[in-house]
Amino acid sequence: MARQVQVRVAHVGLGRQLAAGVELLSKRFQPREKHSIFFQRNGFVTFPEFLSPAGLRYLRRRVDEIYRDKHPQVDGEWILNVHQCLPRTDNWMWSLATHHKIVDMLQSYLGADVQLYASQLHRKVSAGAHGHGGHAVPIHQDGDENVLTLWIALDDVDETNGGLRVLRGGHKYGRLPFQPVKTHAELSDAEYFSRYNVFRADVSKLLPSHAPLVSTRATQRNEGMYCYRLKAGGAAMHHPLLPHCSESNMSMDRDRRVIILRFMSGVIQEKEDVIQHWDGSTTFTRRAFPLTCTSVTT
Repeated sequence: MARQVQVRVAHVGLGRQLAAGVELLSKRFQPREKHSIFFQRNGFVTFPEFLSPAGLRYLRRRVDEIYRDKHPQVDGEWILNVHQCLPRTDNWMWSLATHHKIVDMLQSYLGADVQLYASQLHRKVSAGAHGHGGHAVPIHQDGDENVLTLWIALDDVDETNGGLRVLRGGHKYGRLPFQPVKTHAELSDAEYFSRYNVFRADVSKLLPSHAPLVSTRATQRNEGMYCYRLKAGGAAMHHPLLPHCSESNMSMDRDRRVIILRFMSGVIQEKEDVIQHWDGSTTFTRRAFPLTCTSVTT
């Protein structure tokens, strides 16, 4: 049985020390006013060149190390709060989350008091190579309006291998009611996703039955479902009330690895969520930490 432990991780000056001179983000990643305008209108924005080539290689290697050490009973789609577990001198997740470009962008949306609430590794293995394509995540919304989610692709993603699908402009309708569970199959899925606070939203009034399931072209005038099509190293950010989902990875040989960072502003009501370490040896309590903090205690 996993034991609960206390871990202290100091973060001062990790950026340059951590990656041994590797610049994680691309020089081409420059958030501008046009991105903010698109985000406010659509509820999401994509950054095709977010990671640098060296940063992409570095993060792929570090993520693969975690999956190599993952306990078989730990869910590979929900490896949570990695930043709370990495050692003081090698906390690459915190270094990524607190990169000055990311902090500057977040503060322009959330204000000066930004906190990292969750970091997640989510891998959907290919159906062709592994016999299944991971879970199809139901359409849902995230936290309240003080949350932003950054979704970073470590592999090429599109509609065939589980790219995130978002309901363009759906954040403008506020908090949606939950979709009632009607079948035993739906109950099984609902029980699984409830472990991660994911509850299917009722979008029946927003998506007519004749509407196309997904569009792969993002325009500023059309509404409907849009699927991220990102090259490895690309990223996207979405509003917490934007309905979003993803299908199983139905590709033959293309795994889908992503890093998901969730940030919040203001005073955070701490939740006593207990999370299991990816190696299965310990558990710890989820905590949120200001991006300016000098230490993390779990």
